[in-house]
Amino acid sequence: MKRLQIDVQNPSCYVAIWALGLLQAIKAEIIPFEAGIWTFARPKIIQELESHCVPELCDILQTLDELDAMNTLCGKEKVFDYIDEIIKQLHLILAKYSQEYHFELMIETAK
Repeated sequence: MKRLQIDVQNPSCYVAIWALGLLQAIKAEIIPFEAGIWTFARPKIIQELESHCVPELCDILQTLDELDAMNTLCGKEKVFDYIDEIIKQLHLILAKYSQEYHFELMIETAK
C-alpha cells in the first residue's frame, strides 16, 4: 500500500481544493456518486480531517456520503443542484482560508 503524506500550513485550503476536484469529476460524470462515500466521507478520514480542518469544511465533507443515496431517491439533476451548492460553500471556505497556501507532498510505499 502507498501512503500519501501532505505537509501543509493550511490543511483546510488544500482539502477544499481536493473536494472541489472530486465534486467537479462527479458532476462531469467521470467518477460515480459513490466516490463521495469512499473518499472524504469515510469515518477514519473524517476523524483525521476534524483534527486539522475547520469545522464548516468537515461538515460539508460528511454530507458527501449522501450523494449516491440522493441520486437513487431524487435523481441526478437534484444531486447536481446539491453539488453546485456545496461548491459555492467550498468557494467561500477557500476565500476565507487561502491566505497561507503552501504544501509539500511525499508518497512512500509501505513495507
